[in-house]
Amino acid sequence: MAWATLVRLPNLGTAPPDVIAGCAIGLAVGQGVSLPTLVGASFASICLYGAGTVLNDYADAAVDAIERPKRPIPSGEISGRMALAGGLTLLCGGIIGGYLSGGPQSGIVAIILATLIVLYDGLWKGSVLGWVTMGACRGMNVLLGVSLAVNPLNAPPWAIGYAIAIALYIGAITRLAEGETGAPNSRAALLVAYTALLTTVVPFWLLIEEPTTIGALGVGYGLLGCFGYWIGPVLYRTYTDPTPATVGPTVGVCLQGLVLLNGAVAGAIVPSLGIIAGGCFMATVRMAKTFKMS
Repeated sequence: MAWATLVRLPNLGTAPPDVIAGCAIGLAVGQGVSLPTLVGASFASICLYGAGTVLNDYADAAVDAIERPKRPIPSGEISGRMALAGGLTLLCGGIIGGYLSGGPQSGIVAIILATLIVLYDGLWKGSVLGWVTMGACRGMNVLLGVSLAVNPLNAPPWAIGYAIAIALYIGAITRLAEGETGAPNSRAALLVAYTALLTTVVPFWLLIEEPTTIGALGVGYGLLGCFGYWIGPVLYRTYTDPTPATVGPTVGVCLQGLVLLNGAVAGAIVPSLGIIAGGCFMATVRMAKTFKMS
């Protein structure tokens, strides 16, 4: 239970849909990808995400002892040394998994992602550079999926644009999350809303401009509508009442919403991949009832 809390178990389910969406994008412009390859890369992204949360709590142990004393490290359930060893093991597992699943280009993306994780947790958290770095981690997670089918450097501008939009969205959520322990800031909720709108440009474009099927239209528009319905009300509530009691749940809901957005992108290209992402959303929401997401 302590380790499940440390790795933010519900959040782990939000990592594979980044890769799934990126893989679908890669399939639209590159070569085919086998199911074992996609599963391997998804596992690598889970390892990297888990490494980020464990190393985050290791770096924050002194602060958490005051602000969040019930977390596994300050409460003594897991020692700092054990947490560091676990985080580094997950980090290495993510890099190796990325290389084994997608070859050298995926391995390079995984190394860049791991480096960004360490920089955020160890140096830049709590600053503007930290928000950017956290967002970049998610953007690189999307590119990890893209790299399975095509070199990200050769991907079309709209594919890179989607990764950048995701990075901005997660960066804004990271800024909003600081309201859990800092001063209320309604503008942070507004920023999340603006970046959320920006992220919908690519799925809308795919559904309107690209040749598609009835299944792709149904899955794509369905999940895109669910994305807006899922995050809209909570963002409005947080904008009007930006207190820690509303900010914390909103951060979790917006992170869950990312799964729906990635599902919409994947579903607009390969409907079955969108459905798989939808399954990740259901698992994440279910686990969040037992474990905290932040």
